[in-house]
Amino acid sequence: MKKEHLIPVLLVGLALAFIFVSIMVFLSNGKANWVKKKLRMGGILLSMTAILNGCHENEPFNPDGVTCYDPTPPVEILIENCENHEIKINLDQNNKIKGEIASWYEISGYSYKIFDSSKKEIAKGDIIPNDGKFNEHKERITIKLSKDIQEGEYWINFYPFNVRALSNNSHYSERFKLIISK
Repeated sequence: MKKEHLIPVLLVGLALAFIFVSIMVFLSNGKANWVKKKLRMGGILLSMTAILNGCHENEPFNPDGVTCYDPTPPVEILIENCENHEIKINLDQNNKIKGEIASWYEISGYSYKIFDSSKKEIAKGDIIPNDGKFNEHKERITIKLSKDIQEGEYWINFYPFNVRALSNNSHYSERFKLIISK
């Protein structure tokens, strides 16, 4: 018998034995001997199910490693008209970055920073969802860029917290190249 089949068969056998012992505890009005056996079998059952449901390899959100839990999926930021993590904006036609933020856990807010190639901060701000509040799994967003931004290549970083919480060491959750033309 294969190892993968052995544990479930053992679990079924232990479960049947546990049921029998539970009935005996009831019929014996809770004699210590039967209660002791029931506790021992319950501990074995818990241990066996822990082994069966233990660590998994190649989880969808963690394909590179082994974890003993399902990790939280990352925040996804999807930007319209974005190819290869490059956002192209022509300020004469449009000064808005539109997209969607999908998050599996509740976060009070999101923010962004725009940097030039020398890592000088050009702009930053809170991201406000189109409906005004981050209360859904997916939220539509619009970021209005200043018409004063010069033509050129920049980086826009997205952060899973408000702009007040940003520091120089803040780690972004997503980064895009921003190409501005006029």
